[in-house]
Amino acid sequence: MTRADAARLLGIAAAIDNRKVTEEAATMWAQILGGLDPEDCARAITQHFTDSTEWLMPAHVRAGVRRIRSERLSREPEPVPDADPDDVGAYLAAQRAQRYRRADGTERARPVAALVAGAAERHQLPPDAPGVA
Repeated sequence: MTRADAARLLGIAAAIDNRKVTEEAATMWAQILGGLDPEDCARAITQHFTDSTEWLMPAHVRAGVRRIRSERLSREPEPVPDADPDDVGAYLAAQRAQRYRRADGTERARPVAALVAGAAERHQLPPDAPGVA
């Protein structure tokens, strides 16, 4: 999150609660909100002021973003990760990365053929294997 992103978020809050947006506040909010997506933060701010009369703090934004990400994860069943389940480390890493993309809203559906292409190549039987016609 950049200081400009944080200043924009503070501007959204200021439109509701008349806070003063300063460079120092923008710097601290950018530091506290860290790597959170600015659009998720803006949505969390809107939700906060929709549901609460409390003065908005960065902790409210972080909690709101957690709820937004959790909602994204709970919408659909979790798809199978793009990794060989026999390679436990790679499978778990792929699962974590996939969950992160889903929560972040950046996961895109891929055709089944694309998902299994790598595993099919790794597990292809040689033509002279027993039982292969």
